[in-house]
Amino acid sequence: MSLIQQISNDLLSIQSEGKRRSPEIKQATDKSLDILRSFNGSNQSEQQFLRSLSEKSEFIIPLLYCCRSRNTKLVTTALQCLYKLLLSNSLPVTKLDLIVDALQESTNLSIEIQLKVLQILPTFFQSYSAFIYDELLAKFLLVCSSLQAATKPTSVSNTASATFLQLINSVFEKVNEEDKSVVESSNAVPIDNDETISIATSAYDAQRIFLDLCTLIEHHKPSFLKTNYITEDFGFELLESVIKNNRLLFLNHTELGYLLRVRVAPILLRFLSSSKDFNIMVRVSRLIILAIKEQFTNLKLENEVTLSLITHILLRESASPYWKKVLCMEVYREILKDFDLVKIIFAEYDGNRTEERKPVLFEFLNASLLLIQESGSILNTGEIVQVPYAQDPAVPPNSTTTPSTSSSSVSKRKLSTSGYTGEKQEEFKGMSMTNSYTKVCYIDSFDKTDPPPVLETYLPYLICQCVTIISEGIFALSLTLSSSISTSNSIVFLNESSFDESSELKQQYDLGTSLVIKLWTPIFQIYEKFIFSGLDNELFSKIIRSLQKLCHASGILGIKTPRNEILTFFAKATLNLTGKSKFQTKNIISIGESIVGTISSTINQAVSTISTSGSSAQSQDIIFYSRNINSRNILCFRVLISLAIALGGVLQEDWDVIFITLQWISYYIDGPTGLHTKEVPSLSPYINNNDLSSIDSSLRKLSEGVKNQSPEEFYFIFDACSKLSNLVLKIEVPNFGHSPIDTEGKLQPCAFNSEYFINKITDLCELNPLPFLIENDTNWNVMNAFFEKLSCNRELDDELRKTVTRSFNSICKRSSVVVYEDEYKSKYDDTTFNYISGKTEEKVLKSLNRFIINLSQLPKIEELLVQNCEAELLLQVLDTLKEIVNRFGCQS
Repeated sequence: MSLIQQISNDLLSIQSEGKRRSPEIKQATDKSLDILRSFNGSNQSEQQFLRSLSEKSEFIIPLLYCCRSRNTKLVTTALQCLYKLLLSNSLPVTKLDLIVDALQESTNLSIEIQLKVLQILPTFFQSYSAFIYDELLAKFLLVCSSLQAATKPTSVSNTASATFLQLINSVFEKVNEEDKSVVESSNAVPIDNDETISIATSAYDAQRIFLDLCTLIEHHKPSFLKTNYITEDFGFELLESVIKNNRLLFLNHTELGYLLRVRVAPILLRFLSSSKDFNIMVRVSRLIILAIKEQFTNLKLENEVTLSLITHILLRESASPYWKKVLCMEVYREILKDFDLVKIIFAEYDGNRTEERKPVLFEFLNASLLLIQESGSILNTGEIVQVPYAQDPAVPPNSTTTPSTSSSSVSKRKLSTSGYTGEKQEEFKGMSMTNSYTKVCYIDSFDKTDPPPVLETYLPYLICQCVTIISEGIFALSLTLSSSISTSNSIVFLNESSFDESSELKQQYDLGTSLVIKLWTPIFQIYEKFIFSGLDNELFSKIIRSLQKLCHASGILGIKTPRNEILTFFAKATLNLTGKSKFQTKNIISIGESIVGTISSTINQAVSTISTSGSSAQSQDIIFYSRNINSRNILCFRVLISLAIALGGVLQEDWDVIFITLQWISYYIDGPTGLHTKEVPSLSPYINNNDLSSIDSSLRKLSEGVKNQSPEEFYFIFDACSKLSNLVLKIEVPNFGHSPIDTEGKLQPCAFNSEYFINKITDLCELNPLPFLIENDTNWNVMNAFFEKLSCNRELDDELRKTVTRSFNSICKRSSVVVYEDEYKSKYDDTTFNYISGKTEEKVLKSLNRFIINLSQLPKIEELLVQNCEAELLLQVLDTLKEIVNRFGCQS
């Protein structure tokens, strides 16, 4: 059936009903039917004819009469007909105001009619928007808003709200279309500094509607819109929708940006500070996020105040309810997800170099830190890395281990992977993904009068997400800057001279370094609290890896302080095994929770059978430090080693942190060495074969990383080890034990395996002796000086001197033969090879000769044991010399 036939049928139905009810309607309908009968398909198309109806204003008269009749049947049929005419653009523009009045009349009838009116309105506006403006627009919107009244059925009021939202957005879309053409701007509106500008018609409508929406939210009478009331909830929803869908419009139209500053921002601040309605606060929070993310340039000063207020709400003194703090934290989380926005906020406030502004991000992070500190009992925060929940000990705690000085012995340990289950596990206390994650955030909880229930760990979890997001953003920025000047896939370490002063990259570099320098302290302190808290494995790993990225980024950007502090923290987190492992609520603690903490059990094992008779240092009781390392300590160790490998090229004089950690790990895994005692603390019951394998893997990767370092960096590595060796050889094992961290909180080497660094130096020198030693005179000389000094030191134990000499001989042997290995020999032509082999021969032989001379020139001593020792040292070197001479002789 054609559209004309459908319209004709509707008119015939109206004609039939009009005969009985209204002669006026019947007469008007007769005229409209006569117009339809004039259609001649041979002269024009149906579409052309229908469009021509818009020029015959009398055609719609019966439809208008029907809408005023209050007769349900007539109104229903008339609305059907009107809708068909709308679809074919057949309505006369001269009668639009009467059509709007007719629709308004119809809203007083049945639910079905009201819903039909709401169905017509969007199509009506879309088809005739060019003619709907000023007062007619206000009347048009009233048709819809009048159906939102609380007295209307829910189906009608909800549909009316959705339709009104759609119409308001359509009004703003008109402004976008208007901006594409040249139109007269004759409507004056206010802007900043008591000035005015002239804007076109559609922009003027949008400006007045937006202003009235703000007015209605504050429960005042609007000046343009005809409606006198909308709910606060719906008002904020309208503002959010308009701003979200018209971002560029608000940025480009001065008058709209002005309204954001003088009307929207104050409303948001007022509701944010005083509202106790959860549903309203959800809408306000969403609008705040939108204002900051989409309209930051329009609201720089206002956003500063808003962010500061949000931060204040997080503090205890604000006395804000928990749900409001959660909402504020979710606001920050949404903002921080956009790291480009984070950089803009930081540059405008915290890092502003031209004017004094509030450090909003720094204040937020400090407030977050206070919240974490206040949540100590909730998070079960202690002073050390805690044993993972439900981790059963891997071996019985009374077992002992055979000490070994070689770190490679890690891979030789064999532990049970199942463990024993002699103790009942305590109930988990702390933060986990299962007890913190929520499927629906507060910020997305629409139409809820009360906040959904969440566990008390949700707020700390949000803080965890915030600092993780920031660290991830900083790391991504550092990689982007590094890759911009890298000619390969390798990371380039940056500094002030890496970029041209006037380049955009230099500005980004300065911004990134400033951001790290000003924000890293509270971020790091938050991480520290989390890492010492009760966390499930997923969260613990996530936090550790995130802090690793922050450290890595600091290294790439060339910021030493945060880099070194985080490296030191990972070392301490790896090594510190004593102290409060959980949150303490008592002022007086039991012996089992005393200063020694977790060391108590191992002390009992270590000293129970040690002889206390005799007065010599050899026979004094030795209180060993605990070896109860767990899988999370090992994870921290792995991260530290990964960072050492990644940042090795710029660590320079800061390698000592790495090697102190390695020494203590050797003690934890291999036990003490060089001490005269029958029993030692047992290997930790909290690790298994997988943990040992991961340590071994990390050590192998570190060796490979050191091997690939430059000779210049190797100097710093050797210097760190030699200084630590000299220091640890002076330490006398005290009666009360020794720990990785001294009373001032500084790392210190281990007193229980004093030969570790000598062995480590030997391993390091033999990794790549050709570039490290043979081709670098400085490194060769410091290596010789180190071993000569120790070997000639008669204050050292005889066995230690022998160990030192064996290490020196080993390095000389390795250095003398490496040039003949295929790996190196194939790289050189004959001339270069002959030069390097000759240089190797010269260096090694001269060093051995000098070693013999220095040892021989020591003052004569009567003590027979010392004489025998030094004779053995000379014999060792002479044997090495003979072996090397024979080898060189074979090659010549």
